[in-house]
Amino acid sequence: MGNKLFKTRIDNSQLKRVSSLVVIGLFCFFITTSFEKNKIDNSVKKDQKITLYPAVKNLDKVKGLSESTNFDLTVDGLNAFVYHTREIADKYEHVKQLKSVSYDGVSYVNFSMTKSVTLEVSGLNGKVSNWKILPERKEFVINESKNSLTLTLNTPEKFVVTAIVNGKEQSFIISAEKPETNIPIKGDKGVLYLEPGVHQYGQAWDPFVNGIHTVYVAGGAVLEATIKANNKKNVKILGRGIISQSFVTHAEESSPNKNEREEEWDADWLGVVFIDSDNVEIDGVAITSSPSYQLEVANCKNVKINNVKLCGYGEHNNDGIHAYSTNVLVDDSFIASNDDRICITGLYDKENGSTNIQWDGSNELTGVSISNIKIKNVVFWGLDNNGADIMLTWNGKGYAKDIMVEDVVSLTATNKAFVAARHGGSADIHDLIFRNVKLLHGNLFDIEIGESNYQGEGGGKLRNMLLENITVDAKMNDIGKQLLGENKNSNIDGIKLKNIKSNDGVLTDVNQLKLKTNEFVTNLKMIK
Repeated sequence: MGNKLFKTRIDNSQLKRVSSLVVIGLFCFFITTSFEKNKIDNSVKKDQKITLYPAVKNLDKVKGLSESTNFDLTVDGLNAFVYHTREIADKYEHVKQLKSVSYDGVSYVNFSMTKSVTLEVSGLNGKVSNWKILPERKEFVINESKNSLTLTLNTPEKFVVTAIVNGKEQSFIISAEKPETNIPIKGDKGVLYLEPGVHQYGQAWDPFVNGIHTVYVAGGAVLEATIKANNKKNVKILGRGIISQSFVTHAEESSPNKNEREEEWDADWLGVVFIDSDNVEIDGVAITSSPSYQLEVANCKNVKINNVKLCGYGEHNNDGIHAYSTNVLVDDSFIASNDDRICITGLYDKENGSTNIQWDGSNELTGVSISNIKIKNVVFWGLDNNGADIMLTWNGKGYAKDIMVEDVVSLTATNKAFVAARHGGSADIHDLIFRNVKLLHGNLFDIEIGESNYQGEGGGKLRNMLLENITVDAKMNDIGKQLLGENKNSNIDGIKLKNIKSNDGVLTDVNQLKLKTNEFVTNLKMIK
């Protein structure tokens, strides 16, 4: 009996000690776990506030792309990796290219943010002066001793910083973005997931084969390729990385024999092109130093282009977007080019194997009717004093209707204008709205309709266009350029202006504009 009692006391004592140890252990585990959880949560929150992308290994393998030696950037004190992209002179360089800024190149960076951040842009490689920001802003500080400019961003935005570095103007595209929300699943058999690093796929590459429906170019990844995709459905190009294209020459520089050179519209020589496709999405990527048109969607349906950075600084004919499709949305994007930034309708290469070019669109080149194009929240940057921000058409066919452009800004004047056309084709372009536009120059219109000066089958016209809430950084009598029809069949009718603001005040009469017109322009008027 006594032994049993002794054993019971020992068991109870051991049980108490064990229980105490368990409680202490659980307490320690809880404290440790909570501490680690807080560490993890804090880390996630920090990542969610600012996302910077890693430096790229083996970047020297990519032609025309390098780390910038002109600018550095910190975001809330964190170092960002800054690229520099440029055009490389080719052996048979076209005469149009010889004086281009593309040889100097441009610096580029992107990052995401969910809170206000402080940016410090530092000039490298010598003395820096004449800092500027486009679109213009007053809230920045220059530190001459540090060769730096500091500014605060409260919301994501896209803009350009320029400065004189060692006696020459250099430019820096900065894209502060919302966080990614559509990252595909790595390992999904339908996803080509390109991780940080260099990926080289060559010219006119079609990635959408063998079940691939999504190409993901991660931030910190560089895809060296041009892309050509025909007859695709439900395909995507996503990610915050770069598609670098300086390795491809312009089609017109493709051979030592002039008679064997390709033409600028040849689909094999474009940056990224989709033809005869449905439900196409392009989101987040930057395209740099393209050999010709940077992004073309031709005879497609249901196209979404979002947060795309077309950095220009490529070959001549470096158009931004050719939107030759129906149900197209272009949103929250930056478009730089040394030719037209967006062309609404025109002719394209239908890839029928013919080399017989007919400007009426009856053979290798063709055009299609398009509708429902919406362009919003876009920054346009014209380079080499060339091209329009919105080129309505070069010789399009059929019709182009229901076009909406709103909440956009044009950074520079060029030899054309914000809205332009060179229309020798047959397209009937009608029902357009331009609303909430800011021009940092006075070139509003440069529209010519008629086949006598431009190739095409003729008979095209422009009608029913509204421009509303347009702010123009110019004096009243410096706003304009030209609106010209050719005859009663190739004419311009029904352009209405509402709330056009200049440096001199609000426009009250179309005669206040410095605008060349003729008798084939009718019903041009102000409305309230």
